Amino acid sequence: NKNENEDHHYIDPKLIQCVNDRADNYIESEYVHAIRSKYASQLHSQLPLKLDNSTDLYGYCFVIPIYTFKRYVVGDIHAFCRRFGFTFLHSNKSLFRITCPELQRAYIQFSSEEIKKREYQLRTDLTKDLRQCAEDLHEISATLAELDLSSSYAQLSLDRHYVRPHVLDETDYSKCNVLHIRNGRHPMVEMGNSFSLASFVPNDCLMDNSKRTFVITGANMSGKSTYIRTAALLVIMAQAGLFVPASEMTFAIVDQLFSRVGSTDQIAKDQSSFMVEMNECSHILKFCVCVYVYIC
Repeated sequence: NKNENEDHHYIDPKLIQCVNDRADNYIESEYVHAIRSKYASQLHSQLPLKLDNSTDLYGYCFVIPIYTFKRYVVGDIHAFCRRFGFTFLHSNKSLFRITCPELQRAYIQFSSEEIKKREYQLRTDLTKDLRQCAEDLHEISATLAELDLSSSYAQLSLDRHYVRPHVLDETDYSKCNVLHIRNGRHPMVEMGNSFSLASFVPNDCLMDNSKRTFVITGANMSGKSTYIRTAALLVIMAQAGLFVPASEMTFAIVDQLFSRVGSTDQIAKDQSSFMVEMNECSHILKFCVCVYVYIC
């Protein structure tokens, strides 16, 4: 019973589905029987062609009783099939099963639609069941993800000879600017070089209160950007609790990382490439407290 304020043209979705199912069955039946009529007219005899779809093994096929076949047809069943374009499927003591290309295509067409309906129903049932244990599944997934990350990085550390970094006491101000990296390597560049059989040249980075600023110069493609990216990336990896690609690393905890790599102008803001670089450098110097400075 629908409320009076609801649309009086409302139709129950179950009724619509029932009508659609019956329409599909009607179309299927009419199509298959049209194929039967076509072949029956070609035979020009009283030999009955009974449609059968009782088994998924053969799909749509014609069933002919053996005694009826022998009564109206001269010759064996195989010669009969070759003459009229049938395919022999099966025989037993009482009947023959034969089919034709049209029936085979019809079975594939209509059975595939039935398969889609069945798949949708199974997917709906599965989703309903999964919702009941969604919380447990999320917890299991999170645990498996953590195990996968830990085991994968442990294997990587063994394969690439990563080392455990040493973290300094953050309460000791005299050590807050310490960053010592021996034979540091950029993990991604190193892995890329391993595929190309090229060797990665490791670099040291030794900074403390007496050495807080590096000015790095060199020709294009000499590794300046890779050097500063390596130092920053190793700090991030170490603070994430990961081993690092180096022979030794000692560092103090940091709370900010600033970068100034690459340049581009911003015409819409009336800023040249040089102005963009100066603004970004100004931002770094304004907000940094205890920092290592690299200038390339």
